[in-house]
Amino acid sequence: MEIFLITLGAILGIAGSIVGQFIDSRLRRKTRRNEYIAEREVDACVWIYPEFKKIMLHLDRKDPDFQNARKIVDDDNDRFWDNRLLLPPGVPEAWIYCRNAILDRNKEEATRQAQIAFPIICKEFGLKEFP
Repeated sequence: MEIFLITLGAILGIAGSIVGQFIDSRLRRKTRRNEYIAEREVDACVWIYPEFKKIMLHLDRKDPDFQNARKIVDDDNDRFWDNRLLLPPGVPEAWIYCRNAILDRNKEEATRQAQIAFPIICKEFGLKEFP
């Protein structure tokens, strides 16, 4: 009987150890995934904010065809679509509306959409907006 109890205790100890390692590895994997997503979100916001600033800078210039602003949105369009799910809510819509306004040569709408995106990005990171 003693040998049976000792064997049963050893088996339960091994099973408990395996279950514990499994749960621990799942938690570590989930933590790593969340850290990776958070890094990508920060990278996306760090990238998009200056892009909106550059667009506004080019919209303020006397460029009737918006060539420089169009170049920015065309060059960054693929990167935007790759990162759109990582951006704060409201920013992807502002980018799309701003891009469409630039392509339609609507300076007022493009400027308005860029101005909508700045406070959203700043609020996401608890920053004050810089001019």
